[in-house]
Amino acid sequence: MNIQEKIVKARIDLQALNLKKTGKNQNISYYELGDFLPAVNQLAGKYEFYTKFKIVTDQGQEKAILTVSSLSDSKEREAYIIPTAEVSLPHGQAIQSLGAKITYL
Repeated sequence: MNIQEKIVKARIDLQALNLKKTGKNQNISYYELGDFLPAVNQLAGKYEFYTKFKIVTDQGQEKAILTVSSLSDSKEREAYIIPTAEVSLPHGQAIQSLGAKITYL
């Protein structure tokens, strides 16, 4: 099974779990990492892939990259790249803003 097939199967399994959103903010609910990350980790084991997340600066622009790689062939991978955005917490420290950015990404 190639990496794209593994990702598709994991996505289908993840959807079937009907995960609950435990995060609450005013009138909206949202997924927190703890809502889905354990299931994603189990599916990664089941379908034999791993993920790597990093933030890089390329030609002056910051990007977040999530790479999904096959455990059986690390050269077989799929990368998802998105631009980042600045996070500014009104009363937070710089490290808290960084943590918020990583969590949202």
